[in-house]
Amino acid sequence: MEADQAASKEAESCIDLLVIVLDTNPSQHIVRQNPQNLTQILEAVIAFGNAHLMQKAQNKLAVLSCSHHATNFLYPLPRRQVELRQVDGQYEAFSLIEDFEL
Repeated sequence: MEADQAASKEAESCIDLLVIVLDTNPSQHIVRQNPQNLTQILEAVIAFGNAHLMQKAQNKLAVLSCSHHATNFLYPLPRRQVELRQVDGQYEAFSLIEDFEL
């Protein structure tokens, strides 16, 4: 029983980092075919990132864009001061992602 509790505490303290790499090459067939697909894809990526953050408070998220000429961090921006505030019971990490400005 003590071993189970120790394993549970270790799993809770473990930080899991999810890195999402978005291919932003403008020649993507799916985006050229229907530009609204990009909006749907980004909404799905945000939902996926939020689901990861919701698993446990220690989880972290990084989002990168990658094209034929550059790779950039989209979230979080390096050296950016982060202000956590809860909005109407919303999980703080969600508000950071929703309020993020490119």
